[in-house]
Amino acid sequence: VPTASGLDTSGLDLDAATLEQLLSVDDDAWRGEVELINGHFEFIGERLPQAMRDELENLEKRLAG
Repeated sequence: VPTASGLDTSGLDLDAATLEQLLSVDDDAWRGEVELINGHFEFIGERLPQAMRDELENLEKRLAG
């Protein structure tokens, strides 16, 4: 997720608090989503590309630390 200073917000009617909220990530909510995604991946089985499994594993690691 980019930082607020890394975005060109010229021309947008956004205050700093609103921009911060838009850029926030709810780690707890994403942890719940990871469980749902894992269930879906299990349903797909071996047809699922390994790269997608790797991405989900990396997401789990980022959320844990």
